[in-house]
Amino acid sequence: MRAFRFKGVNCCFVLALFVSSMVLAQDMSTAKPEAAGVSSERLHRLDTVFQKYVDDGQLPGSVILIARRGKVIYQGAFGHRDPESGSPMKPVVG
Repeated sequence: MRAFRFKGVNCCFVLALFVSSMVLAQDMSTAKPEAAGVSSERLHRLDTVFQKYVDDGQLPGSVILIARRGKVIYQGAFGHRDPESGSPMKPVVG
């Protein structure tokens, strides 16, 4: 599996703003990944990868949202919004 390298948190922040504005712009319901033609098992591999980034100190936290055909098929929240206070990252939808 190819590892992703993050040069800084800025790219994640910009992506989070982009996704947040997209989600707020439309009411997105959820669906099972298979209903959108995507494997649940493969999507859940993201859990392992992003949790490892948090555990290794490469990212303080991240939120991932994947939508297909207008439905949210995966979301995950890893790590902390503020590592000092320990406040966790929260999913975008739900």
